[in-house]
Amino acid sequence: MEKGTLALVFGILGFVVPFVGIIFAILAIVYGKAAKDDPEEKGMATAGLILGIISLVISIIVAIWIIFWFATYAALLSMYA
Repeated sequence: MEKGTLALVFGILGFVVPFVGIIFAILAIVYGKAAKDDPEEKGMATAGLILGIISLVISIIVAIWIIFWFATYAALLSMYA
Protein backbone atom coordinates (compact mmCIF):
# COMPACT_ATOMS: atom_id res chain seq x y z
CA MET A 1 0.00 0.00 0.00
CA GLU A 2 1.09 3.53 -0.60
CA LYS A 3 1.56 6.01 2.22
CA GLY A 4 -1.32 8.29 1.26
CA THR A 5 -3.74 5.38 1.25
CA LEU A 6 -2.41 4.19 4.59
CA ALA A 7 -2.85 7.69 6.04
CA LEU A 8 -6.47 7.76 4.90
CA VAL A 9 -7.20 4.26 6.23
CA PHE A 10 -5.58 5.00 9.60
CA GLY A 11 -7.42 8.32 9.79
CA ILE A 12 -10.76 6.59 9.27
CA LEU A 13 -9.87 3.84 11.74
CA GLY A 14 -9.02 6.51 14.30
CA PHE A 15 -12.71 7.48 14.33
CA VAL A 16 -14.18 4.01 14.09
CA VAL A 17 -12.12 1.95 16.55
CA PRO A 18 -12.49 3.05 20.17
CA PHE A 19 -9.65 3.06 22.73
CA VAL A 20 -6.89 2.49 20.15
CA GLY A 21 -7.94 5.46 18.05
CA ILE A 22 -5.01 7.42 19.44
CA ILE A 23 -2.55 4.95 17.89
CA PHE A 24 -4.32 5.02 14.52
CA ALA A 25 -4.47 8.83 14.64
CA ILE A 26 -0.73 9.09 15.24
CA LEU A 27 -0.06 6.65 12.40
CA ALA A 28 -2.35 8.68 10.10
CA ILE A 29 -0.43 11.85 10.92
CA VAL A 30 2.94 10.20 10.35
CA TYR A 31 1.97 8.61 7.03
CA GLY A 32 0.10 11.75 5.94
CA LYS A 33 3.17 13.91 6.42
CA ALA A 34 5.38 11.35 4.69
CA ALA A 35 3.12 11.16 1.63
CA LYS A 36 2.57 14.91 1.15
CA ASP A 37 5.56 15.14 -1.25
CA ASP A 38 4.12 12.63 -3.73
CA PRO A 39 1.82 14.51 -6.18
CA GLU A 40 -0.27 11.41 -6.89
CA GLU A 41 -0.93 10.77 -3.19
CA LYS A 42 -1.34 14.38 -2.07
CA GLY A 43 -5.15 14.31 -1.81
CA MET A 44 -5.36 11.13 0.21
CA ALA A 45 -2.38 12.19 2.31
CA THR A 46 -4.04 15.50 3.16
CA ALA A 47 -7.34 13.80 3.98
CA GLY A 48 -5.58 11.25 6.17
CA LEU A 49 -3.59 13.96 7.90
CA ILE A 50 -6.71 16.00 8.66
CA LEU A 51 -8.64 12.94 9.85
CA GLY A 52 -5.67 11.91 11.99
CA ILE A 53 -5.43 15.32 13.66
CA ILE A 54 -9.17 15.49 14.33
CA SER A 55 -9.21 11.91 15.61
CA LEU A 56 -6.23 12.58 17.89
CA VAL A 57 -7.88 15.67 19.38
CA ILE A 58 -11.16 13.84 19.94
CA SER A 59 -9.37 10.85 21.50
CA ILE A 60 -7.45 13.08 23.90
CA ILE A 61 -10.60 14.97 24.90
CA VAL A 62 -12.47 11.71 25.53
CA ALA A 63 -9.54 10.30 27.55
CA ILE A 64 -9.43 13.42 29.73
CA TRP A 65 -13.20 13.32 30.18
CA ILE A 66 -13.06 9.65 31.26
CA ILE A 67 -10.28 10.39 33.76
CA PHE A 68 -12.23 13.29 35.27
CA TRP A 69 -15.41 11.22 35.37
CA PHE A 70 -13.72 8.39 37.27
CA ALA A 71 -12.05 10.86 39.65
CA THR A 72 -15.39 12.53 40.38
CA TYR A 73 -17.14 9.21 40.80
CA ALA A 74 -14.44 7.95 43.19
CA ALA A 75 -14.68 11.16 45.23
CA LEU A 76 -18.45 10.80 45.49
CA LEU A 77 -18.16 7.17 46.55
CA SER A 78 -15.62 7.97 49.24
CA MET A 79 -17.81 10.79 50.52
CA TYR A 80 -20.79 8.48 51.10
CA ALA A 81 -18.90 5.38 52.19
